[in-house]
Amino acid sequence: MADAMQKRVALAPEDGVRMRRLSEEISVRIQEMALIFARTVDLKLGPEVALKFAPRQAAQAHLPPGPPVDVDIEIFDLPDGTSCCYDYINQVCACPC
Repeated sequence: MADAMQKRVALAPEDGVRMRRLSEEISVRIQEMALIFARTVDLKLGPEVALKFAPRQAAQAHLPPGPPVDVDIEIFDLPDGTSCCYDYINQVCACPC
């Protein structure tokens, strides 16, 4: 979005408090997911590992109608530029993904 088109609006005080609380809860949960993932794949997490929660779904345009395809969630990026993902449907950790 261009700076000229940027819209900034302050939250109502009660919404600001709730958003802050939700952000803190999300951060803790993402850290917990990363720790479980790292333990599973025997990976040490350090300050150079960027934690994230980025769901991504494979393109389905070329697939016949049916159940959804696997959903991967990027959990963190490694210093070498690769990402590690959690396969939500199959309950599998993949590093790199």
